[in-house]
Amino acid sequence: MGVGTYTIVCIEYLRGANTNYVRTYSNSINIKSIIINGILNRKLNDKMKKTDLSPLNLDSNEPLYKQLVDQIRRLIEMKAFKYDEPLLKEMDISNYLGVSRSVVRQAVLQLVNEGVLYRVSGKGTFVSKPSFEYDLLGFYNFKEEVEKQGFEFNIRLESFVKFEIDLFNASMFRVNEDDNLIEIYRTLLVDNYPVILERTIIAESIIPNLTEEDVRNTAFLEVFDKHSVNLRKAKKYIEPQLADSYTAEKLDINSGMPVLEIDRYTYGPTNNLIVRSEWKIRGDRCRHFINLDTYNI
Repeated sequence: MGVGTYTIVCIEYLRGANTNYVRTYSNSINIKSIIINGILNRKLNDKMKKTDLSPLNLDSNEPLYKQLVDQIRRLIEMKAFKYDEPLLKEMDISNYLGVSRSVVRQAVLQLVNEGVLYRVSGKGTFVSKPSFEYDLLGFYNFKEEVEKQGFEFNIRLESFVKFEIDLFNASMFRVNEDDNLIEIYRTLLVDNYPVILERTIIAESIIPNLTEEDVRNTAFLEVFDKHSVNLRKAKKYIEPQLADSYTAEKLDINSGMPVLEIDRYTYGPTNNLIVRSEWKIRGDRCRHFINLDTYNI
Protein backbone atom coordinates (compact mmCIF):
# COMPACT_ATOMS: atom_id res chain seq x y z
CA MET A 1 0.00 0.00 0.00
CA GLY A 2 1.50 3.39 -1.00
CA VAL A 3 1.79 6.72 0.69
CA GLY A 4 -1.18 8.16 -1.25
CA THR A 5 -3.54 5.57 0.20
CA TYR A 6 -2.48 6.48 3.70
CA THR A 7 -3.17 10.14 2.97
CA ILE A 8 -6.76 9.45 1.78
CA VAL A 9 -7.60 7.43 4.88
CA CYS A 10 -6.21 10.16 7.11
CA ILE A 11 -8.25 12.85 5.36
CA GLU A 12 -11.53 10.93 5.74
CA TYR A 13 -11.15 10.31 9.48
CA LEU A 14 -9.93 13.78 10.32
CA ARG A 15 -12.91 15.33 8.61
CA GLY A 16 -15.18 12.98 10.55
CA ALA A 17 -13.59 14.28 13.74
CA ASN A 18 -14.51 17.86 12.80
CA THR A 19 -10.91 19.00 12.51
CA ASN A 20 -9.96 21.89 10.25
CA TYR A 21 -6.64 20.59 9.03
CA VAL A 22 -5.15 17.61 7.22
CA ARG A 23 -1.70 16.10 7.69
CA THR A 24 0.06 13.66 5.43
CA TYR A 25 2.07 10.82 6.94
CA SER A 26 4.04 8.04 5.33
CA ASN A 27 4.17 6.03 8.57
CA SER A 28 1.05 3.94 9.35
CA ILE A 29 1.53 4.18 13.14
CA ASN A 30 1.36 7.98 13.09
CA ILE A 31 -1.76 7.89 10.93
CA LYS A 32 -3.56 5.47 13.23
CA SER A 33 -2.61 7.53 16.26
CA ILE A 34 -4.00 10.75 14.92
CA ILE A 35 -7.16 9.05 13.67
CA ILE A 36 -7.82 7.40 17.06
CA ASN A 37 -6.94 10.54 19.05
CA GLY A 38 -9.22 12.67 16.88
CA ILE A 39 -12.17 10.35 17.39
CA LEU A 40 -11.58 9.89 21.14
CA ASN A 41 -11.15 13.62 21.72
CA ARG A 42 -14.41 14.35 19.90
CA LYS A 43 -16.29 11.76 21.96
CA LEU A 44 -14.73 13.01 25.21
CA ASN A 45 -15.62 16.62 24.45
CA ASP A 46 -19.19 15.68 23.56
CA LYS A 47 -19.53 13.67 26.79
CA MET A 48 -18.02 16.39 28.97
CA LYS A 49 -20.23 19.10 27.44
CA LYS A 50 -23.31 17.12 28.45
CA THR A 51 -22.19 17.25 32.09
CA ASP A 52 -22.02 21.06 31.96
CA LEU A 53 -18.71 21.19 33.83
CA SER A 54 -17.35 24.74 33.73
CA PRO A 55 -13.71 25.92 33.71
CA LEU A 56 -12.32 26.49 37.19
CA ASN A 57 -11.35 30.00 38.28
CA LEU A 58 -7.57 29.95 38.55
CA ASP A 59 -7.53 33.46 40.07
CA SER A 60 -9.97 32.65 42.89
CA ASN A 61 -8.85 32.35 46.51
CA GLU A 62 -10.98 29.22 46.78
CA PRO A 63 -8.92 26.05 46.17
CA LEU A 64 -9.49 24.43 42.79
CA TYR A 65 -10.61 21.13 44.28
CA LYS A 66 -13.31 22.88 46.33
CA GLN A 67 -14.59 24.61 43.20
CA LEU A 68 -14.81 21.21 41.53
CA VAL A 69 -16.53 19.70 44.58
CA ASP A 70 -19.23 22.37 44.38
CA GLN A 71 -19.70 21.80 40.64
CA ILE A 72 -20.05 18.03 40.92
CA ARG A 73 -22.42 18.32 43.88
CA ARG A 74 -24.56 20.84 41.98
CA LEU A 75 -24.67 18.62 38.88
CA ILE A 76 -25.77 15.65 40.98
CA GLU A 77 -28.54 17.75 42.54
CA MET A 78 -29.60 18.76 39.01
CA LYS A 79 -29.61 15.04 38.08
CA ALA A 80 -26.93 15.49 35.40
CA PHE A 81 -25.52 12.28 36.90
CA LYS A 82 -27.94 9.50 37.78
CA TYR A 83 -27.77 7.47 40.97
CA ASP A 84 -25.46 4.45 40.71
CA GLU A 85 -24.11 5.85 37.44
CA PRO A 86 -20.32 5.90 37.08
CA LEU A 87 -18.68 9.30 37.38
CA LEU A 88 -16.39 10.42 34.57
CA LYS A 89 -12.82 9.19 34.87
CA GLU A 90 -10.50 11.43 36.85
CA MET A 91 -8.10 11.70 33.90
CA ASP A 92 -10.92 12.77 31.57
CA ILE A 93 -12.06 15.50 33.97
CA SER A 94 -8.45 16.60 34.42
CA ASN A 95 -7.84 16.86 30.67
CA TYR A 96 -11.14 18.61 29.98
CA LEU A 97 -10.72 21.26 32.69
CA GLY A 98 -6.97 21.64 32.21
CA VAL A 99 -6.09 20.98 35.84
CA SER A 100 -3.84 18.44 37.48
CA ARG A 101 -5.19 14.99 38.24
CA SER A 102 -4.41 15.53 41.94
CA VAL A 103 -7.01 18.35 42.01
CA VAL A 104 -9.65 16.02 40.62
CA ARG A 105 -8.62 13.19 42.93
CA GLN A 106 -8.87 15.44 46.01
CA ALA A 107 -12.35 16.63 44.99
CA VAL A 108 -13.57 13.10 44.38
CA LEU A 109 -12.11 11.90 47.68
CA GLN A 110 -13.97 14.62 49.61
CA LEU A 111 -17.27 13.67 47.96
CA VAL A 112 -16.63 10.00 48.72
CA ASN A 113 -16.00 10.87 52.39
CA GLU A 114 -19.25 12.87 52.44
CA GLY A 115 -21.16 9.92 51.00
CA VAL A 116 -22.10 11.77 47.81
CA LEU A 117 -20.00 9.33 45.77
CA TYR A 118 -18.85 5.78 46.44
CA ARG A 119 -16.11 3.62 44.97
CA VAL A 120 -16.21 0.04 43.74
CA SER A 121 -12.83 -1.63 43.47
CA GLY A 122 -11.92 -2.32 39.87
CA LYS A 123 -15.01 -0.55 38.49
CA GLY A 124 -14.73 3.13 39.37
CA THR A 125 -16.54 5.88 41.24
CA PHE A 126 -20.34 6.09 41.29
CA VAL A 127 -23.03 8.53 42.37
CA SER A 128 -24.62 7.52 45.67
CA LYS A 129 -28.35 7.24 46.10
CA PRO A 130 -29.91 10.14 48.04
CA SER A 131 -29.90 10.30 51.81
CA PHE A 132 -32.30 12.27 53.96
CA GLU A 133 -32.05 13.73 57.43
CA TYR A 134 -34.03 12.44 60.38
CA ASP A 135 -34.32 14.05 63.80
CA LEU A 136 -33.78 11.32 66.40
CA LEU A 137 -35.87 13.31 68.89
CA GLY A 138 -38.59 14.18 66.40
CA PHE A 139 -42.25 13.40 66.95
CA TYR A 140 -43.81 14.10 63.59
CA ASN A 141 -45.21 12.68 60.39
CA PHE A 142 -42.29 10.89 58.74
CA LYS A 143 -43.91 11.14 55.31
CA GLU A 144 -44.23 14.91 55.59
CA GLU A 145 -40.62 15.25 56.74
CA VAL A 146 -39.29 13.28 53.77
CA GLU A 147 -41.38 15.27 51.29
CA LYS A 148 -40.33 18.52 52.94
CA GLN A 149 -36.73 17.66 52.03
CA GLY A 150 -37.71 17.27 48.40
CA PHE A 151 -37.83 13.47 48.22
CA GLU A 152 -40.61 11.20 47.02
CA PHE A 153 -42.10 8.99 49.73
CA ASN A 154 -43.75 5.62 49.19
CA ILE A 155 -44.85 2.67 51.32
CA ARG A 156 -44.68 -1.00 50.42
CA LEU A 157 -46.91 -3.14 52.61
CA GLU A 158 -45.18 -6.46 53.30
CA SER A 159 -47.64 -8.16 55.65
CA PHE A 160 -50.68 -7.56 57.84
CA VAL A 161 -51.24 -10.37 60.34
CA LYS A 162 -53.69 -10.75 63.24
CA PHE A 163 -53.19 -13.38 65.95
CA GLU A 164 -54.03 -14.09 69.59
CA ILE A 165 -52.19 -11.87 71.99
CA ASP A 166 -49.69 -13.40 74.43
CA LEU A 167 -49.47 -12.62 78.14
CA PHE A 168 -46.46 -10.35 77.75
CA ASN A 169 -48.07 -8.08 75.15
CA ALA A 170 -51.43 -8.14 76.93
CA SER A 171 -49.68 -6.80 80.01
CA MET A 172 -47.66 -4.26 78.04
CA PHE A 173 -50.71 -2.88 76.22
CA ARG A 174 -52.96 -3.24 79.29
CA VAL A 175 -55.61 -5.19 77.42
CA ASN A 176 -57.52 -8.40 78.10
CA GLU A 177 -55.93 -11.74 77.38
CA ASP A 178 -58.65 -12.57 74.84
CA ASP A 179 -57.57 -9.61 72.70
CA ASN A 180 -55.73 -9.96 69.40
CA LEU A 181 -52.41 -8.49 68.32
CA ILE A 182 -51.96 -6.92 64.90
CA GLU A 183 -48.46 -7.11 63.40
CA ILE A 184 -47.66 -5.00 60.35
CA TYR A 185 -44.49 -5.01 58.27
CA ARG A 186 -43.92 -2.18 55.82
CA THR A 187 -40.94 -0.96 53.83
CA LEU A 188 -40.59 2.81 53.62
CA LEU A 189 -39.08 4.04 50.37
CA VAL A 190 -37.41 7.36 49.63
CA ASP A 191 -37.17 8.18 45.92
CA ASN A 192 -38.18 4.55 45.33
CA TYR A 193 -35.20 3.18 47.27
CA PRO A 194 -35.90 1.04 50.37
CA VAL A 195 -34.67 2.89 53.44
CA ILE A 196 -36.57 1.60 56.48
CA LEU A 197 -38.12 -1.74 57.36
CA GLU A 198 -40.92 -0.96 59.81
CA ARG A 199 -42.54 -3.47 62.16
CA THR A 200 -45.60 -2.18 64.02
CA ILE A 201 -47.63 -4.01 66.65
CA ILE A 202 -50.86 -2.82 68.19
CA ALA A 203 -53.67 -4.44 70.18
CA GLU A 204 -56.81 -4.87 68.11
CA SER A 205 -59.01 -3.32 70.81
CA ILE A 206 -57.12 -0.02 70.49
CA ILE A 207 -58.20 0.35 66.84
CA PRO A 208 -60.94 -2.27 66.38
CA ASN A 209 -61.59 -1.54 62.71
CA LEU A 210 -58.00 -1.29 61.49
CA THR A 211 -57.58 -2.82 58.01
CA GLU A 212 -54.82 -3.44 55.49
CA GLU A 213 -56.09 -0.57 53.36
CA ASP A 214 -55.72 1.81 56.30
CA VAL A 215 -51.96 1.22 56.45
CA ARG A 216 -51.14 0.40 52.83
CA ASN A 217 -50.20 3.94 51.77
CA THR A 218 -50.79 6.05 54.86
CA ALA A 219 -48.47 7.28 57.61
CA PHE A 220 -49.42 5.94 61.03
CA LEU A 221 -49.98 9.38 62.54
CA GLU A 222 -52.66 9.92 59.91
CA VAL A 223 -54.15 6.50 60.71
CA PHE A 224 -54.36 7.40 64.40
CA ASP A 225 -56.00 10.74 63.57
CA LYS A 226 -58.53 8.98 61.36
CA HIS A 227 -59.48 6.62 64.20
CA SER A 228 -59.41 9.39 66.85
CA VAL A 229 -56.54 7.84 68.81
CA ASN A 230 -54.81 10.42 71.00
CA LEU A 231 -51.03 10.24 71.37
CA ARG A 232 -49.25 11.96 74.24
CA LYS A 233 -45.58 10.92 74.34
CA ALA A 234 -43.06 8.40 73.04
CA LYS A 235 -39.90 6.69 74.20
CA LYS A 236 -37.17 5.55 71.78
CA TYR A 237 -34.43 2.98 72.19
CA ILE A 238 -31.65 3.31 69.64
CA GLU A 239 -28.92 0.77 68.94
CA PRO A 240 -26.88 -0.59 66.04
CA GLN A 241 -27.79 -4.02 64.71
CA LEU A 242 -26.74 -6.41 61.97
CA ALA A 243 -29.33 -7.06 59.29
CA ASP A 244 -30.91 -10.51 59.38
CA SER A 245 -31.91 -12.24 56.14
CA TYR A 246 -35.46 -10.81 56.12
CA THR A 247 -34.29 -7.26 56.78
CA ALA A 248 -31.56 -7.60 54.14
CA GLU A 249 -34.06 -8.82 51.56
CA LYS A 250 -36.51 -5.97 52.13
CA LEU A 251 -33.85 -3.24 52.29
CA ASP A 252 -31.89 -4.64 49.34
CA ILE A 253 -28.65 -5.02 51.29
CA ASN A 254 -26.39 -7.90 52.21
CA SER A 255 -27.23 -9.97 55.27
CA GLY A 256 -25.02 -8.97 58.19
CA MET A 257 -24.66 -5.35 57.10
CA PRO A 258 -25.06 -2.78 59.90
CA VAL A 259 -28.41 -1.05 60.34
CA LEU A 260 -29.69 1.35 62.96
CA GLU A 261 -32.61 0.05 65.00
CA ILE A 262 -35.07 2.48 66.58
CA ASP A 263 -37.54 0.82 68.92
CA ARG A 264 -40.32 3.30 69.69
CA TYR A 265 -43.10 3.03 72.28
CA THR A 266 -45.90 5.55 71.87
CA TYR A 267 -48.31 6.24 74.75
CA GLY A 268 -51.75 7.78 75.17
CA PRO A 269 -53.09 10.35 77.68
CA THR A 270 -53.19 7.87 80.58
CA ASN A 271 -49.68 6.52 79.89
CA ASN A 272 -51.18 3.47 78.24
CA LEU A 273 -49.14 1.97 75.42
CA ILE A 274 -50.84 2.63 72.06
CA VAL A 275 -48.36 1.24 69.57
CA ARG A 276 -44.86 -0.19 69.36
CA SER A 277 -42.80 0.40 66.22
CA GLU A 278 -39.42 -1.04 65.30
CA TRP A 279 -37.44 0.59 62.53
CA LYS A 280 -34.43 -1.00 60.83
CA ILE A 281 -32.73 1.84 58.96
CA ARG A 282 -30.10 1.68 56.25
CA GLY A 283 -27.13 3.71 57.40
CA ASP A 284 -26.19 4.77 53.87
CA ARG A 285 -29.57 6.34 53.17
CA CYS A 286 -30.25 8.39 56.28
CA ARG A 287 -28.36 10.99 58.31
CA HIS A 288 -29.52 11.38 61.90
CA PHE A 289 -29.32 14.56 63.93
CA ILE A 290 -30.47 16.05 67.23
CA ASN A 291 -31.43 19.71 67.52
CA LEU A 292 -29.93 21.48 70.54
CA ASP A 293 -30.59 25.02 71.68
CA THR A 294 -28.01 27.02 73.62
CA TYR A 295 -29.69 26.13 76.89
CA ASN A 296 -28.94 22.43 76.39
CA ILE A 297 -25.38 22.77 75.10
